[in-house]
Amino acid sequence: MNILNDLPQKLTAAILKELEPGESVRWCEQPVKEPFSCGTIFACFAGCLIIFCSVLVCIFSLPLALAIFWEIPLIGIGLVLYPYWSYLKASHTAYFITDRRAIVISGVLSVTIQTYSLAELSQTVRRERPNGTGDLIFAQRVGHTAAGSELSFRQGFFNIRSFKDAENRIRELDASQETHFE
Repeated sequence: MNILNDLPQKLTAAILKELEPGESVRWCEQPVKEPFSCGTIFACFAGCLIIFCSVLVCIFSLPLALAIFWEIPLIGIGLVLYPYWSYLKASHTAYFITDRRAIVISGVLSVTIQTYSLAELSQTVRRERPNGTGDLIFAQRVGHTAAGSELSFRQGFFNIRSFKDAENRIRELDASQETHFE
């Protein structure tokens, strides 16, 4: 299982526990750890601006306004810490393709394991970025907010370097399953 050597021990243990007898890993990768992408830089800048404005409110004797809107600086702190959270989340996520299915293992404080069957993998969509990374989207699930609005969630492998290789492994898996049924 030398394919798993580059992964953190916690992720390796989780995948080994998840594998069924006789199942083997054909491909694995972690998302690219880019704490300072365009989105995270913007979030960090917005957070700094929010914190700066909160400090100005305090300086100009408006503690009552800050007492009423105390959560505003917390939002700023959260936005400033977003690049770190993004890096931490990517460090605790791994994507696997076995000879039977695709698996996503993620989680910083607790572990979440998502499994995608061959039927779900047949409609894979590939999204490429100019920086050489890409996504493989297996499913799009719809959820609802408390207010009744519809939300769409994409599920799959995100921000990976060898997305074409992963897509080829999925096609090979699909082809090998078809030959078993013929």
